[in-house]
Amino acid sequence: MPAPTSPADLFRHSLRLLLDKDIPAWVALWAEDGVMEFPFAPDGWPRRLEGQEAVAAYMRHYPD
Repeated sequence: MPAPTSPADLFRHSLRLLLDKDIPAWVALWAEDGVMEFPFAPDGWPRRLEGQEAVAAYMRHYPD
C-alpha cells in the first residue's frame, strides 16, 4: 500500500493503525523530532513528549 499523501488520508491511516494496534507502524509515522502534547494531562502523566523515541516509549504498552 502506498504511503498516504494528503493530510486527511494520513490522519485516516494513522487512526487505522491505532485501531489495528499496530503501534510500531504508527510510531514510524512520527518525525524523529516530533512532539506530542497533552495540555490537560492529569497529575503524574506527561504533558509533553519530545521525539519519536519518547512517543514510542509512551505507546509501548498500548492498549494495555
